[in-house]
Formats: sequence, structure tokens, C-alpha cells
Amino acid sequence: MFTFIKDKKLIVILALALLLRLVFFFIYQPWDAEVEKTLVLNGDAVQYHYLGIAILKTFGFADNVFRTPVYPAFIALIYAVFGIHPYVVLLFQIFLSVVSVYVVFKIGEISFNRKVGLVAAVIMAMDPHQITFASWLFSDTFFAFLFILTVYYFIKGILRNDFKSILISAVILGMNVLTKPVIQFFPIALILLCFIWIKLDVKTRLKYSAVYLFIPFFIALPWLLRNQIKYQHFAISSIVGFDKLVYSVPLTEHSLTHKSNGAIIDSFLTKIKTENPSLKNLPENSAKIWNNLTFETTDVYGKYADDYLKTHQAAYLKLHTIGMVKLLLNMGTQNMLDKLHVKNKKWSDEERYTTGIFQLAKKFVLTKSPAEVVLGLFIVVFLILCYLYGFMGVFYTLKNKEYLLLFLFGGAVLYFLLIYGKLPIVRFKLPITAMYSILSGYGFYCFHLFPKEKKAS
Repeated sequence: MFTFIKDKKLIVILALALLLRLVFFFIYQPWDAEVEKTLVLNGDAVQYHYLGIAILKTFGFADNVFRTPVYPAFIALIYAVFGIHPYVVLLFQIFLSVVSVYVVFKIGEISFNRKVGLVAAVIMAMDPHQITFASWLFSDTFFAFLFILTVYYFIKGILRNDFKSILISAVILGMNVLTKPVIQFFPIALILLCFIWIKLDVKTRLKYSAVYLFIPFFIALPWLLRNQIKYQHFAISSIVGFDKLVYSVPLTEHSLTHKSNGAIIDSFLTKIKTENPSLKNLPENSAKIWNNLTFETTDVYGKYADDYLKTHQAAYLKLHTIGMVKLLLNMGTQNMLDKLHVKNKKWSDEERYTTGIFQLAKKFVLTKSPAEVVLGLFIVVFLILCYLYGFMGVFYTLKNKEYLLLFLFGGAVLYFLLIYGKLPIVRFKLPITAMYSILSGYGFYCFHLFPKEKKAS
């Protein structure tokens, strides 16, 4: 795959991708001590940075059961070679983001043709969120890179009946399960595709399906055994119960009562403490909810959250469905402007994730600064074009009976929308963008380029 690139158009696209990411990086200035303190090491990045140092200095994981090891290990490896400088990690992520553009091109090329791949690569190169989050010390760019590689080797293996590619795809997928556990159910989708890919004989379908059934599991197995032996939980992470109590429950309850997320979490913590006196080291309030994220604690969080969500199932499903749409429409202007050192009006989680779509659009225009509104309008136009051609791509895959390719790319988009709909944070779009860019490329090709080719011939 990574042979010398002679395609001049592709070289220009990759150069553009690199230039845009480096311009963002140099305006951001993450090497500056104050910027590192206030903007780089912020949110999830604090824990990833800490775990990277823990791996580097102790070859341990600081008894952490909330995070998974692959991304912190990636950070630790860079720290080992270049010193403990988070901005160097970001430079490596910029490189991975550009490589992701190239891999998306290869997926489009092998699935359809070179022109489809080029259009998909342009979308990835120019996508504002791919550019922005390459310079965040979060796992999303690394995760998206591994996911894109997984899909590339899967499609190569399936279309060319190449068992080696299927093995590589499954190994990368296993690594990605230990990067972000949200991908742990994706092997089921690939197994289903292996079964229904009619160009393969039954024996090959079974063999490929077995690869995706066993290899990701066995790669994750040492981590599962670590958690079982040390913490008596055969699970990848303690994140599930935490996410339900801290995000799903408060956002649902806020949509019903308009109470603040903090007040809702505090009421649940009070109830949990009262009814579980033997449970030790519970956080005092919502401000300290990130403390003591053990399996025992988050199991209880999950139990109370499940009871609540069952009672308010309709409200939660409505919020989740709207969240799927919001994830696709999320412009992420605040994330971009923060890193570019441009002042902007902050919205609370309640405002961003529970306000209706049209009310949110109106509020954006009325309350945001002119710079943010202009940036938002640019992103909206970009997204509208991508989605318009994406829907065209869906239409043409159906028209041309490319059903399995539609199941792969469209199914991957749907998978992440279903997983992330409860909390439509813009950085969760990175793997989604990679998949719809291919469908958009195909739609653009069929609508604009193919008729010209047909006429010329």
C-alpha cells in the first residue's frame, strides 16, 4: 500500500492536508508552556498524558481501569524517544492524519476507482474536524487511523480474496479495541459481511469470519485477564456505567426537568451513598465524579443509570435519535477557536446536547461572535456538500447494485452514530467522516465525472 506515490494529483492533496494541519498546529503553539498547561493538557488529555508517563517510568498503568492501554502506550513510546513533550505527540498525529487521507484514497480506489478515491481524499484533507483534532492529545485521531486501516485491509482482502489482508485487518481491529472500546462490537459487522459476500465460497466465508471472531478477542484477552485477576472483572474498561450516569442520565433528565447536569448527578450520588453504605470512596459531588472510577463504583453507577433509563426510555431514545443528527451537524467551532486562541462564547453541555436543532441554530447565530458565525457557515456549507454527495453515493450504490459496499461504508457510519448519539461530541465524527467521504466521492463521480467519461467515449 505504501509504495512510492507518483500520482501528481494525490501528492497535491496530501501536501494540502499536511499544510492545513501544520498551519493549525503553528497557530496553536502547543509547545508553549502556558498553552500546554491550559489548552493541551485539558480534559481527557490529562489522563492520557499521565498514563503515558506511568508506562514510560514504571511499565505499569497506575491501577487505572477506566482507560485502555494502546493510546497511552503510543504516547509513552514517543516520550521515550523525544522526551516528555506532548506537542511531539501531536506532530506524530498530524502525520497519522495525513496517512489517513492516503488510506481513504486507497479505499475509494480499490472499491470503485481512482477518481472516487481522489474526491474522498480531498474531503478528508479539508475536513475541519480532521484538521482540528490531529492537534489534540486525545485518542480520536489515532483511533480513526486504525479504523481506516482496518477497513482498507478488510476491503482489500474481500475483493481480492487475500487472506493475509484479512489477518492484518483483524489484528489492527484488535489493537483498536484496546484504544477505544466503542469498537468492540464492530467485528460482528465484519463477520456478517463475510457471510453475505456472495463472491466468496462458503469455506472462505467461514475462514474469514473465524478470523474476525477470534483474533480481536485474543488480542484483547491479556487486558481482560489483567482486569479479571487484579480487579475481578472480565471487562475491557469501567467506562460503561460511568458514561450512563454522567452523560445519558443527566442529559435525559435535563430535557424533562431543566435541572443542571451537576444537580442531577449530585442527587444520584446522594441516593447511591444512602443505599450503599458499604461502598467506599464515592465522590462527594459531581465536581469530583472523575475520582475513584473503579469497577465496583461504576458497576453501581450503571445499575442506577439503567433503572432510570428504563423508566424514561422514550425520552432517552428521543434524545439519542436527535443526538445522532446533531453529531452529523456539529460544527465544532468552539473546539477550533479555543486552539486558535480566538475568544468565543462557551455553551454548557445542557445547551449543546439537549436544545432542539433549530433552536440551537438560531441561538448560534444570535449569541456567537461574528468570527465564529462565519466559521460556522463555512463548515455548514462544507458539510452540506459532503452529505449531499454522500446521499447521491448511496443512491448510485443502490442503482449499480453495489449493496455490500454500501453495507460496509454506510453501516460503519450508522454504527458510530448509534454508539455516539447519546453524546454528540464533534471529535467522535472522525471515523464517520472517513466512511461518508468515500460515499460522497462515489456520488460526485457518478453525478459529474462518469457522464463526461461516457460522453467522451
